[in-house]
Amino acid sequence: MNLKGYRRLSAFARETLIYGGSSIFIEEEIVDVEQVKDVVQKSVEGIIEFSSVVNGKCKLVIITIYSPPQGNKDVFYHILAEVLDLCQSRFRNYKAVLLSDFNINLLDQSFQTKKFRDLLDMILLLLSQKE
Repeated sequence: MNLKGYRRLSAFARETLIYGGSSIFIEEEIVDVEQVKDVVQKSVEGIIEFSSVVNGKCKLVIITIYSPPQGNKDVFYHILAEVLDLCQSRFRNYKAVLLSDFNINLLDQSFQTKKFRDLLDMILLLLSQKE
């Protein structure tokens, strides 16, 4: 995909499934930004798909996360926790932006939704400890 004035800096492209994946495009003029390959490599097609970039000068890391509706949520939570741990250790003094389509109904009262809410609480706790 080409967008005039932008370049795709990070992407997870599906190999076997069609439609979907994750990408980050930035303006062509923006420099000092690079892909965080070890985050993207944690992607599991059809379960959790990442793209990620970092700007060392601004101390900012951006992660996009896509979780298809029918993906295995237990594997999803495990890998997401790994990525959050990786980012917490590698980018300790950085601001973080998480953008996502989790495909989870927060109004649902299921075990999976409760588990997801607990994960969000953990993320918020980690962020509050940084301040």
